[in-house]
Amino acid sequence: MKYYDNREYKGIALICGSFKGYDQIVSLTDKKLGKYFPKNINKYLITDGNPIVKEFKTIHVNKDYGWNKNLLFLLRQLKEDIVILWIDDLVLKKEINSELLNNQIRYFKEKNLDCLW
Repeated sequence: MKYYDNREYKGIALICGSFKGYDQIVSLTDKKLGKYFPKNINKYLITDGNPIVKEFKTIHVNKDYGWNKNLLFLLRQLKEDIVILWIDDLVLKKEINSELLNNQIRYFKEKNLDCLW
């Protein structure tokens, strides 16, 4: 699998927001991201829980303030200039198409977009 070469950017961050009630599913999500998602993309988890994770850099909050406030809290700390929002219970079952991801990121940058949905 070819991984996206992000040397021309500050970096790419995958952000996942969750809460302590989803610790088990987040641990599974983390395991599958490690297996099927590019390694050179920083992965951040913001949560008030304590899931067992290896891929995610965990940002702990004392209380679940909701997706919007938690996301804003984390975005203010990031150095990366491209962010992929990930849903905590979105568990990969197979390798992602890295060529498609590469093309979408190139398109995003070439068109100087703010958001790609």
